[in-house]
Amino acid sequence: MPRIEPVPTDEIEAVELDIRLKIMKAGSNVTKVVELLNKNFPDRIENKQTLNRQINQGILPAWKERRIAQILGYSVAWVKKSSSDDQRM
Repeated sequence: MPRIEPVPTDEIEAVELDIRLKIMKAGSNVTKVVELLNKNFPDRIENKQTLNRQINQGILPAWKERRIAQILGYSVAWVKKSSSDDQRM
């Protein structure tokens, strides 16, 4: 099995902060988010401990991030940067 490199701590913290701020701005908390996930997406039962761990460790699956965004009234979109904005290329 290939070795998976750990995600840099600063990236984990940035993603965690962003998600938690979105939850707070929506007037919610992780407990309410879990309740809404289970109500709106009964195909997969979530629990607070797992969601908190995934957010804290930076391992939140993209599909779950999209579900959270949807129930909070957001959408997740990839927006193409202009070439002058992209410093990695």
